[in-house]
Amino acid sequence: MEQEKKRIIITFAVLAVIVVGLYFTASFITKYTGYSITGNVISESSLEEFAKCLTEKGAIMYGSATCSHCANQKALFKNAFKYINYTECLSNPEQCVGLEGVPAWKINEKIIIGEQKLENLAELSGCKLNK
Repeated sequence: MEQEKKRIIITFAVLAVIVVGLYFTASFITKYTGYSITGNVISESSLEEFAKCLTEKGAIMYGSATCSHCANQKALFKNAFKYINYTECLSNPEQCVGLEGVPAWKINEKIIIGEQKLENLAELSGCKLNK
């Protein structure tokens, strides 16, 4: 009887580890590729339109080449990042004076610090994000 209890506990523990692992794997894939297990995929053309809209509305991303969170933020846009108005703080420190950290976004005269989801940037800017 004791062996059976141990086997059940170990089975549940293994299943819990697998479920947690799948969750984090899915989150990682969505974050870096834009593909989601729920089917919400943002096309390259939608990302380009969104990035261009952000720039047209005057949004600026501040970042640093040595910042992993900045790299994550850029990766969300894939190839469309080339349309983002970006300020590199290492080579332009005078433009980044007063920022509490990077990545940072200036949208509608507000400064938002930290990695932002595309949906949050859409809400803050009024730009449409087509999925």
